[in-house]
Amino acid sequence: MGPAVSFAEIQQQLEMFEAVSGRIQTFIAQGKALSEVLALKLAAEFDAARATGAITAEQFVTLVYTDLSR
Repeated sequence: MGPAVSFAEIQQQLEMFEAVSGRIQTFIAQGKALSEVLALKLAAEFDAARATGAITAEQFVTLVYTDLSR
C-alpha cells in the first residue's frame, strides 16, 4: 500500500483530471491523434505538483486519451 494522501492532494488531483480531461476531449472531437495531443503538453501546468506522482504527465494524458476515445 502506498502512502496516505491528504484531502488537499486528492482535491488537486481531481481538479487536474477535470481540466486535462476536458482539454483532451476537445481535441479528440477535433480528430487529433494521441501523438498530437501529447505534443500539446496539456498537463504542463500541473507538472510541478505531479513531480513525485506515480505516473508521468505523458502517461496520465495517454491514459485519459485512451479512455475518452473509446
